[in-house]
Amino acid sequence: LDALLGWNPARLGHVIWEDDQARREIARRGLCLELCLSCNVRAGMVLGGFEGHHLGHWIGVDGPRISLGTDDVGVFGSPLSNEYRLVAQHFALDRAQICALARQGIDAIFGGEEEKQRLRDIMWT
Repeated sequence: LDALLGWNPARLGHVIWEDDQARREIARRGLCLELCLSCNVRAGMVLGGFEGHHLGHWIGVDGPRISLGTDDVGVFGSPLSNEYRLVAQHFALDRAQICALARQGIDAIFGGEEEKQRLRDIMWT
């Protein structure tokens, strides 16, 4: 992870573990973390099931943004809507918190400002 951070990325995909120093650096830089809960849990990449996923650390931490993903819907059978349902269920987030979480990834998409604004308009109406 230190090597990846040395490249000054705007976002990190498939991050499943960070030490305290990396966590501080991710938060300081306000990086976007692409997290795929079902993939990580079903592939045995995290301990403690969904509740043990490190997303729990990042919820409420100022700085980084979270972008939920599915990784492979065909293999893991979990569409994006289900990933948000799992987060709400296992991390006790209400509808407003889930909507706020869904909005976090907009500024980190690989798209221009026009596309980002289009998504903001959709997500805030």
